[in-house]
Amino acid sequence: SFRIFSNGEEMNAQAVYNFSMQNHDGLFAENGLSMIEAFKLGATGMGEQSQAYSIYPNPGNGEFNIDVVGDFDVQVTNAQGQVIFVGEISGNSVINLSGQPEGIYFIRLTGDTSSMIEKVIVK
Repeated sequence: SFRIFSNGEEMNAQAVYNFSMQNHDGLFAENGLSMIEAFKLGATGMGEQSQAYSIYPNPGNGEFNIDVVGDFDVQVTNAQGQVIFVGEISGNSVINLSGQPEGIYFIRLTGDTSSMIEKVIVK
């Protein structure tokens, strides 16, 4: 995650990755290559969520509600970078990871003009 501090204001910055690069998902890979094209900025706050999407509950038991505005491709990877789910979502959806071991997972949402990655915890 990235934060920018300017004139006493703190802003969250989400990286926007170049899709032409080999590792455009923003996850670390040995000998990988990715490129940040830009940062999307937003003010930080308690409980603040992006207006484009929300994922809850987090942490959770494995069932995660995803609310999006628009159509998105979704990919879920584990902490080792292994892809465990690929699909498409629109509106309100549920992703069930309850069959996976407890741990950290990354949900990548890719739309026509944006890509974001959210860390979720299965406990």
